[in-house]
Amino acid sequence: MKKVLLFMSALLMLLTLSLPVFAGEEGALIGEVPMIDKGIVVIDGEMDDIYSQALTVNINVPHPQFGGTDTSGVAYMLWTEGAWYVYIEVKDAEVLEATENQMTAPWFTDSVEMMFDFGNMHTDLVKQYRVDYTGFPCYYEEGGAVEAYGVDAASKYYDEYAARKNSDGYSIEMMIDLDKFALTEGDSIGLQLQINDIGNDDITTYAGVYYMESSLQPTSWDVEKYDYVTLGAKLVVETEAPATQAPAADIPAAAEPTAPVTPAAPATADMSILTAVAILALSAGAVIASKKKK
Repeated sequence: MKKVLLFMSALLMLLTLSLPVFAGEEGALIGEVPMIDKGIVVIDGEMDDIYSQALTVNINVPHPQFGGTDTSGVAYMLWTEGAWYVYIEVKDAEVLEATENQMTAPWFTDSVEMMFDFGNMHTDLVKQYRVDYTGFPCYYEEGGAVEAYGVDAASKYYDEYAARKNSDGYSIEMMIDLDKFALTEGDSIGLQLQINDIGNDDITTYAGVYYMESSLQPTSWDVEKYDYVTLGAKLVVETEAPATQAPAADIPAAAEPTAPVTPAAPATADMSILTAVAILALSAGAVIASKKKK
């Protein structure tokens, strides 16, 4: 009996020690976020060329109760030493004008929310970053531990952010400080990305919600179901090679050298023959002259 109890105690201890190992791995790995050099990305709400090599996530899954049908987005993610970059392009056929709700209920403005579980351990409060199409920022921590709405209150939680409205929706871009979370290459971040789509049916204003595509389809605060990314290695940025001389095969081959050719003599008689003829002519002239004298 003692042996059984000892065995059960050892097994229970082993399972207890194993729980933290699996706690952060319930969601699926989305992929590695490429690392880039500082200074390549400009936070202005426009898509930099380098984002074409970013890790992307689609945001197009309607909320079970509050979803719609006409809005979607794509998030492009990069990182550098000490900072996280995200550019999100939202397709929204109708972007409603922001109201005074920005300060009291900012989710009632067309906007994007990013919920992060830095470290992907489910042991810390989820950090929520929200920027709407006008560039109005918000920061919120799970459970209301921190509520910072507006430029003055939220600015200390962002490095930079920007928004830009366009003909078929809007774009959001931001840079978030990673140094405060002590994250480096190989570390994981659990995340949920969300679009707030505001509509008006002539009776009331409502908010539709779209989530990113993920393995377990969590809602906003289901942190234990978040998919996650890892901070990847530095991206090798290909640069255009300088122009070089065309390959020899493309250059017409030079003619093979030939032996020098002696120019042909002018079309006249040989000088020695001419000299002889001249002498004969002079001699003949002399003979004729002597005959006339006789």
